[in-house]
Amino acid sequence: MGSLRFTPSGPSYYGRGNTQSLSTVGIGLDAPIMVPAPFVALSGDMLETPVLEAQIVAGGRSIVATVSNGQRWAPTLGQNNALTTSVLAGLGAAQSEGNGWNARALPALVYTNLVRINDYVITLTLPAVALYDITVDELLTWTIPTEALVDLSATTYSTAFPLTENPISEGGMWINGQTLGVVWHNCRTQAGRAWGLQDSGSYTDGTALLTGVWGPDQDVTGTVFSDSYNWLCGQEVELRMRSTLAANYCRGYEVLFQNNQGSNAYCAIVRWNGPLGNYTVLQSLSGSPSYGVKTGDIIRATCIGSTITAYKNGIQMMQRTDTTYTDGNPGMGFNLVYDPGSGCVGTNPNYGYTFFSASSA
Repeated sequence: MGSLRFTPSGPSYYGRGNTQSLSTVGIGLDAPIMVPAPFVALSGDMLETPVLEAQIVAGGRSIVATVSNGQRWAPTLGQNNALTTSVLAGLGAAQSEGNGWNARALPALVYTNLVRINDYVITLTLPAVALYDITVDELLTWTIPTEALVDLSATTYSTAFPLTENPISEGGMWINGQTLGVVWHNCRTQAGRAWGLQDSGSYTDGTALLTGVWGPDQDVTGTVFSDSYNWLCGQEVELRMRSTLAANYCRGYEVLFQNNQGSNAYCAIVRWNGPLGNYTVLQSLSGSPSYGVKTGDIIRATCIGSTITAYKNGIQMMQRTDTTYTDGNPGMGFNLVYDPGSGCVGTNPNYGYTFFSASSA
């Protein structure tokens, strides 16, 4: 008969792809490997010392693994797949008793024992292991495979729109407002330019969001082209942050500048609340050419923590705080007032971006 221990007790840390020893007769922490990033902190009653053989037999003990330093658990972790099986298989013992951990407890672990609580936390709950019977303490090591974690510390994307695409895809990097969102419009590219395709309805902006997993702190930049402008048309170039898109639903943050070099130009920080036409203006400025854009202007939007900041040509123009959204993807958008009698219809290709970049942490 033996017992399980974590030595030392308390949270432990291990790097992605590295091993972390969990210590005697079952579980314990032996000389934790300290790495600056990424790391996982362990907690739960499996870290209590000693964890007795009878407690493993009874089941119900758990390990909570919390990841940080720019990492998230893979979205499919905890499902019935090879990834979950690989993570479970990584929790093994150095000893090989006939009724020990590797022979009895490890084969009993199935995907339902591992639950992905959220992007940062997973919980492993041990099942009852009736035949677990050891004569000496066991040392467990949990090796987390690299593919179990998604690195958000340096997610970046940039494009000068080299392809002719309607809608924009660039190899699946973009999703679009009409194709996926239904009630908004798509964006297209040609000859190094990107613009929106809004041709009906108010607030149905041309919308394109980047795919993939992005960190919450986002930095988005666009270089503007403007062949002409009509201030009556509400022609806007937009940068999106922490945004999500689904059928009849689009939410996130938007920084916009009007395609207008006149004295009545405007810019704004807006929160999209989901349904079509449901938005909240967090800040707006108007009445100066500096609030509009022209060819060659570089606009930038950042969302760091709860602070949203807008820049034009390196100069801060607006800043607001909002805590509504903490996740989502960057992207771009374009507004056009739909009024068949105003001369606005069909002016979409006259303004947009020649370059776009996004990064997150």
